[in-house]
Amino acid sequence: MAKILAEVLGDGVKRGLGQTRAGGEVPDVVAPPYWVEAKRMKRCSPKAALAQAVEAMAESRSPEFTTPVAICKDDRQSPTVTMFLNDWLELVRRAHGTQDA
Repeated sequence: MAKILAEVLGDGVKRGLGQTRAGGEVPDVVAPPYWVEAKRMKRCSPKAALAQAVEAMAESRSPEFTTPVAICKDDRQSPTVTMFLNDWLELVRRAHGTQDA
Protein backbone atom coordinates (compact mmCIF):
# COMPACT_ATOMS: atom_id res chain seq x y z
CA MET A 1 0.00 0.00 0.00
CA ALA A 2 2.84 2.39 0.79
CA LYS A 3 4.27 1.88 -2.70
CA ILE A 4 0.91 2.56 -4.35
CA LEU A 5 0.35 5.74 -2.33
CA ALA A 6 3.92 6.92 -2.94
CA GLU A 7 3.26 6.83 -6.68
CA VAL A 8 0.58 9.48 -6.16
CA LEU A 9 1.72 11.39 -3.07
CA GLY A 10 5.48 11.30 -3.55
CA ASP A 11 8.63 10.09 -1.84
CA GLY A 12 7.60 11.04 1.71
CA VAL A 13 5.26 8.04 1.92
CA LYS A 14 6.56 4.95 3.72
CA ARG A 15 5.44 1.94 5.70
CA GLY A 16 4.75 2.58 9.35
CA LEU A 17 6.28 0.30 11.92
CA GLY A 18 3.33 0.08 14.31
CA GLN A 19 5.02 1.80 17.22
CA THR A 20 7.84 4.27 17.57
CA ARG A 21 10.72 3.75 19.98
CA ALA A 22 9.00 6.18 22.31
CA GLY A 23 5.97 3.85 22.38
CA GLY A 24 3.67 6.11 20.39
CA GLU A 25 1.55 4.75 17.59
CA VAL A 26 2.32 5.44 13.95
CA PRO A 27 0.01 4.75 11.01
CA ASP A 28 0.30 1.59 8.90
CA VAL A 29 1.29 3.88 6.03
CA VAL A 30 2.98 7.20 6.83
CA ALA A 31 1.52 9.66 4.31
CA PRO A 32 0.94 13.04 6.00
CA PRO A 33 -1.56 14.60 6.34
CA TYR A 34 -3.32 11.22 6.11
CA TRP A 35 -3.25 8.71 8.97
CA VAL A 36 -3.67 5.51 6.96
CA GLU A 37 -4.77 2.26 8.58
CA ALA A 38 -4.44 -0.55 6.02
CA LYS A 39 -6.25 -3.85 6.57
CA ARG A 40 -6.19 -7.03 4.51
CA MET A 41 -8.15 -10.09 5.65
CA LYS A 42 -11.04 -12.39 4.86
CA ARG A 43 -13.60 -9.74 5.82
CA CYS A 44 -12.47 -6.29 6.89
CA SER A 45 -14.55 -3.83 8.86
CA PRO A 46 -14.02 -0.40 7.27
CA LYS A 47 -15.81 1.35 10.15
CA ALA A 48 -13.61 -0.38 12.74
CA ALA A 49 -10.47 0.44 10.75
CA LEU A 50 -11.50 4.09 10.50
CA ALA A 51 -12.26 4.18 14.23
CA GLN A 52 -8.78 2.75 14.88
CA ALA A 53 -7.26 5.48 12.69
CA VAL A 54 -9.19 8.20 14.54
CA GLU A 55 -8.19 6.90 17.97
CA ALA A 56 -4.53 6.32 17.13
CA MET A 57 -4.21 9.68 15.39
CA ALA A 58 -5.67 11.45 18.45
CA GLU A 59 -3.36 9.54 20.80
CA SER A 60 -0.31 10.40 18.70
CA ARG A 61 -1.03 14.13 19.01
CA SER A 62 1.12 14.64 15.93
CA PRO A 63 0.20 17.86 14.11
CA GLU A 64 1.35 16.45 10.76
CA PHE A 65 -1.64 14.06 10.64
CA THR A 66 -5.06 15.64 10.20
CA THR A 67 -7.10 13.16 8.15
CA PRO A 68 -7.86 9.57 9.20
CA VAL A 69 -8.23 7.06 6.35
CA ALA A 70 -8.96 3.32 6.32
CA ILE A 71 -7.93 1.24 3.32
CA CYS A 72 -9.42 -2.25 3.46
CA LYS A 73 -9.06 -5.25 1.19
CA ASP A 74 -11.15 -8.36 1.63
CA ASP A 75 -9.69 -11.55 0.16
CA ARG A 76 -10.19 -11.71 -3.63
CA GLN A 77 -11.78 -8.23 -3.70
CA SER A 78 -10.66 -4.76 -4.75
CA PRO A 79 -9.47 -2.43 -1.99
CA THR A 80 -11.81 0.24 -0.66
CA VAL A 81 -11.14 3.56 1.05
CA THR A 82 -13.20 4.80 3.99
CA MET A 83 -13.03 8.32 5.34
CA PHE A 84 -15.34 10.96 6.76
CA LEU A 85 -17.51 12.80 4.25
CA ASN A 86 -16.14 16.24 5.21
CA ASP A 87 -12.56 15.03 4.62
CA TRP A 88 -13.51 13.59 1.25
CA LEU A 89 -15.34 16.79 0.25
CA GLU A 90 -12.21 18.79 1.10
CA LEU A 91 -10.19 16.56 -1.25
CA VAL A 92 -12.78 17.09 -3.99
CA ARG A 93 -12.75 20.86 -3.45
CA ARG A 94 -8.95 20.93 -3.79
CA ALA A 95 -8.99 18.69 -6.86
CA HIS A 96 -11.59 20.87 -8.56
CA GLY A 97 -10.28 24.22 -7.35
CA THR A 98 -13.49 25.14 -5.55
CA GLN A 99 -13.84 26.74 -2.14
CA ASP A 100 -16.18 26.25 0.82
CA ALA A 101 -19.63 27.67 0.33
